[in-house]
Amino acid sequence: MAKRCRVNRCGATAAVAAWAAVALSAPLAADAADRTAIRPPYRGAGGSAEPVRPGCPTDDMYPARPESVHAEVVETAGGADAVAGRARELLNGGDSQRALHMSDMALRAEGENRAALEVRRDAVQTLLAGAVNLNERGWLTAALREVEAKLD
Repeated sequence: MAKRCRVNRCGATAAVAAWAAVALSAPLAADAADRTAIRPPYRGAGGSAEPVRPGCPTDDMYPARPESVHAEVVETAGGADAVAGRARELLNGGDSQRALHMSDMALRAEGENRAALEVRRDAVQTLLAGAVNLNERGWLTAALREVEAKLD
C-alpha cells in the first residue's frame, strides 16, 4: 500500500506516483514518494528519446515547441542586443546557465548577433571550467568550438 505524501506540482500523491512508475515500466525507488517525477515520459513515436520536462508539462502536449516563440520574446524584449546585454549581466553575476539560455534566445532571433555569440562563448567557457562529467565536458567543448568558429 502506497503511503500518503505531500502533493507534488501536478497534484499527484504517492499512490499516483507509484502507479505511474509501474505504467511507465520504471523501477520504483524507495524515495519515489518524495520526488515530483520518477521518470520523465518520452514524446514521439518510433522510440524518440526526447524527454518531456517534469512537472506539469502542458506546453509539451502540442507540436509547437517553446523555442518557437523565442524570436518573438526577443523582439518584445527590445531585440537581440538587449537580450544579450541581460545575458552578460547574468553571467557577470555568476549565473552562467541562465546566461547561456538567454544567449540562445538572442541567437534564435538573430543568429549572427556578435554580442550574443560572445556571451555564449563566455558562458560555455565558464561552465566548461567547472565541468566534472565527461559527457558535459564533451558537449561544452563542441559548443565552444561552434561558437568560436562563428566569431572568427
